[in-house]
Amino acid sequence: MKTVVSGVKATVTVTLESAGTFTVYRKSGSKLILVKKVSGKKGANKVITSYLKGYSFVVKDAKGRVTNKTISKIASNFSDPYAPQCKMAAIK
Repeated sequence: MKTVVSGVKATVTVTLESAGTFTVYRKSGSKLILVKKVSGKKGANKVITSYLKGYSFVVKDAKGRVTNKTISKIASNFSDPYAPQCKMAAIK
C-alpha cells in the first residue's frame, strides 16, 4: 500500500498479485471508518479520498486481514532532481 497526499486529497494505491477484493479504511484514533470496498484487478489499484492532517489509512483483504506488507523498497539513495534549481538556502 502506498499513500500520496496532495492538498485535501489522498490517493491510496494497492498492488495486487491477482484480481481480488480489498477494503480501504481511514483510521481515526482506534476506530476504522470505511472509505471504499474495491474489486481490484491484478496490479496497481487506486482509491482517491479526502484527507486531513493526521489521517492514516488501513487496507484489509477479502478475509478481513490487515494487509500492509512491504514487498520491496520504492527507492534508495533518492535525491531531488530539481534541488539544483531551487533558490531557497540549504537547511543545515
